[in-house]
Amino acid sequence: MGKEEIEAFLSDFTVRLKCSASTQRRALNAIVFWYKRGLDLPIEGSV
Repeated sequence: MGKEEIEAFLSDFTVRLKCSASTQRRALNAIVFWYKRGLDLPIEGSV
């Protein structure tokens, strides 16, 4: 999953579930954490 797919997922997540910005930020942080610490993989398209 790359940067664009993560952004699309978070946008859909936020709109469908009517989540707040802080919830969206937590979801993003969880995804980034999982990629870095759990999978030991970079997120495609990120710096």
